[in-house]
Amino acid sequence: MTRDIIGLEVLLRWHHPTRGMVPPAQFIPIADKNGFIHELGDWVLRTACQQAAGWENPLKIVVNVAPGQPRQCQPRGTGA
Repeated sequence: MTRDIIGLEVLLRWHHPTRGMVPPAQFIPIADKNGFIHELGDWVLRTACQQAAGWENPLKIVVNVAPGQPRQCQPRGTGA
């Protein structure tokens, strides 16, 4: 009712230097097939958490990850 933003969804996009924007529907299956999906997911989670930790107003973030890769962002000062 207040229209306050309380959270954000993290969306992964790839801007290739010669192909332009490559949609996730093209690169996610390739990363999964080649065993790179967990490394990619780790990078996305780490980057999203680092950016969110620097925000003045804390917001919840939502990140879709591959099965078997659940993680949780820890607030600053928790030793994470």
